Amino acid sequence: MHETDSTVPPGGTAVAVPSANRDLQTETLIVLNVSPKKVRRWILALLLALVTPPAIYYYRHFHHIREGLVAYDLVSRGYGALALEWIDSSREDFVSNAEDCAMVLKVYELAFRLDRLHWAAEACKAAKVEISEVHQALGHVFSANGKWDQARAEFELGAFKFLNAEGFVKLSEFLFAHFSGEEATAVLITARGNMPDSEPIDYQLLKIYSRLKQYDKAAALGLSAKSLYRSKKFLDATLLIETALLKTGQKEALHQLATGKVSIDPVKTTAGPLARRNLFQDQRQPQTPTSRSDLGILKR
Repeated sequence: MHETDSTVPPGGTAVAVPSANRDLQTETLIVLNVSPKKVRRWILALLLALVTPPAIYYYRHFHHIREGLVAYDLVSRGYGALALEWIDSSREDFVSNAEDCAMVLKVYELAFRLDRLHWAAEACKAAKVEISEVHQALGHVFSANGKWDQARAEFELGAFKFLNAEGFVKLSEFLFAHFSGEEATAVLITARGNMPDSEPIDYQLLKIYSRLKQYDKAAALGLSAKSLYRSKKFLDATLLIETALLKTGQKEALHQLATGKVSIDPVKTTAGPLARRNLFQDQRQPQTPTSRSDLGILKR
């Protein structure tokens, strides 16, 4: 039999190891010399090394999402300076993906910070984020600096490349302000062909027809566009439609609109303020559709 050695190292455990195998004995004693406390520390350090990086990532991710949402809420309520305090210090974190870029661009646009808007748009482009809002932002910046051709190119790219309804609305507003109303309406008519039944486009076209005093077209659009009766701006749209009907003398259509009998959409409609005013006047003093007093209600 082989001789055994029961030498115990400090802090270790006694183990009988064949004395014929001195190398194995030494290695075994070295391993057994590690106390359980040290083993627990190593395991804890390993777990921390594995868990800490993803924890930091998700914390920063959800933290800056919260910052962005708070900033957007503040700026939409008119607190632009306060919103910038929330988002400005960590703005570099908001230009890595499409969702964050769209949010930060909207905040800077609503806060009227053209310098920050320009920076954010260029940063999103550098990060290869391809969204309509980037081109809309650059269009705003170029327009504010009087670079009409560059602004128009960016607005058109943001609208036609992505078929974005908000992009078409902003392009039409730019064309109406700096070029002509005919070009603005032509763009929206083209957009309606590509995006039928779009509430923002139909409402914008109705507004431009009213601004151009093309009341016959506004009335026809108002009585045919279903999206206007599902719109968040239903009351504003109704007011424009009523104005167009009054200006064109379509009293019967106005009466149907006021009583909710217009067969346009299953959604129940309500009478607008001008329609109620017109009906009240009808009950007091009947008038013909062609009378000056009837058609002059809206004269300022």
